[in-house]
Amino acid sequence: MNSEPELVLALKPVTGTRVIAPHDFCYAAILAATVQTCGREVLVPKTGRKYYVGGFHPAKPDVYPAALDVRHGKVMLAAISKWDRFSGGRIVKCSMREFCVACARMRGGQFCRHIYKLMDDLTKVYIRVVEDGKVLIVYRIFEEIFTSEKPIRRRDNKRVDDRQTELWLSGISFSAEFETILRNAEELLSIRLDVIMNIRHPLAQAAYWYIPAAASHFQPGGEPYKIGLATLCKQVAYNLPSSRKHQLRLLEGCKGRTTSLIGDLDGRETNTGTLQCSFRENKDGEFILLFWVAPRKTPVEAAEDMGQMKKAFLEVGHTEQQLAQRIRNRGPLSNFHRGILQKAGVQLEKAECALELARCLMGEGAFNSTISECMQAVTQNWPIGGKPIENPTGFVINECLRYIKSDRPKSESPISIKTKAVPRKAKETPSAEDVQWHKASAEFLQLDETTKNQFLQLADQEANEIDRSILDRGDTSSAQHLQRLATYRFLQVNRR
Repeated sequence: MNSEPELVLALKPVTGTRVIAPHDFCYAAILAATVQTCGREVLVPKTGRKYYVGGFHPAKPDVYPAALDVRHGKVMLAAISKWDRFSGGRIVKCSMREFCVACARMRGGQFCRHIYKLMDDLTKVYIRVVEDGKVLIVYRIFEEIFTSEKPIRRRDNKRVDDRQTELWLSGISFSAEFETILRNAEELLSIRLDVIMNIRHPLAQAAYWYIPAAASHFQPGGEPYKIGLATLCKQVAYNLPSSRKHQLRLLEGCKGRTTSLIGDLDGRETNTGTLQCSFRENKDGEFILLFWVAPRKTPVEAAEDMGQMKKAFLEVGHTEQQLAQRIRNRGPLSNFHRGILQKAGVQLEKAECALELARCLMGEGAFNSTISECMQAVTQNWPIGGKPIENPTGFVINECLRYIKSDRPKSESPISIKTKAVPRKAKETPSAEDVQWHKASAEFLQLDETTKNQFLQLADQEANEIDRSILDRGDTSSAQHLQRLATYRFLQVNRR
């Protein structure tokens, strides 16, 4: 048989491989379920953007490459998983064997050439993004593939007439536009590559790219997220069986076949929990798929760390209401946090829940600085207590716990300081002259400037020698003294 090998076989299941991807890939069926022969137009309901995948070439008008499918999606995710975001470059350096294992945990000559063909497609297929009638960006995923062919290392069979070679991969270069998208945190979401690799049905693979994001707000026991089987097949460019019997076989499978749509999607892990899937038949005889996302259960390893963090948060002086309020604001770790923690060697599948709690208790700024310092300590092999760091996961959690223990709440009421009581003096009753003086001062200040100047001149003429010497000194209080004399003069005039 000359059929191409499928990218769905696995040597053994793996867990916890989350890879960043453009968020529109997780909101709409941009990747088809089956091999395409022409381009596709996809609308993203959440952002209102239109994606034109394949069917055009910006420099060659007579070239019409086919659209991308889920096989290309796995190759793209495998390349992103091997990319170092903190290196500052856009070249992925890995061997062909490492890339094939990361893509589907398989290797071999024929399989390597099949992977290389998909990689070559990613250099030729362009994607145009349009929003409100304006072209936002036109890009391709890969820009160049660095490969070389070398003579085969094993002894050739004498019956082989043609020349046999080995395919060696030196690296892959992302396009500049796609790298810009990967570095923009607002345009990214994470997807479980390990789950996609364990799904065998192509329709289930295509659905897993965007159904979990749509069903993430629908929990078991409530209203499910609904989508018709015909609508799903139309969105991912999958041929819907015409007969009801074959549609049921597509959903439930049959004896001797282990692949089915419901069986491959039900119970799969997502970023926020576990995807649950079922179906029913409506009055018109159409099959409706029902999806829920059950909240993720806390692992046993993280439960103890979360209990210590909550206890430390309350011991430093916070209240139960403050703890409950911060836990309500708890959210998943961003791709920025995942990149730092993965570089620090943290096992996120075990400590993710504890780190999410630490983030909401510590605050965004303190959590970012703490994990950045931990990453620097691990990568530069700083000795902690005279010993190297052997458990990065425990080290990061202990640092977060230490910060929570030292972060005491700010006092809302002013701190009272004990001082000696100062004896209060009894208020003196103002005399009649003082009352008359204050009254005259108030009246004098309400006069116009011309009248004030007249009284000032009279006061200056009638000032005695002591007052005149004070005025001649030019000190700061001379003007106030002259005004006081003018007020006395005003008071004398009013007495007359």
